[in-house]
Amino acid sequence: MPSVLLASIRSKVRTLIDALLASNEQAAKLVVDEALALLKTRMALFSDVMQPAQYEIGELWYEGRIG
Repeated sequence: MPSVLLASIRSKVRTLIDALLASNEQAAKLVVDEALALLKTRMALFSDVMQPAQYEIGELWYEGRIG
């Protein structure tokens, strides 16, 4: 994966996490739509954006930083 694409995907993960933690459904949907357009497949969307975001949210919960 080219480094520019990787940086863009990492940015989408961070933005999705922020939107989910803010309970901003519209922003989360926009991030997912943008990531899908960038990645082209739902499988890539789930493995490269949604799974890392869910993992990070789980870690925040485990650490007691969110409830």
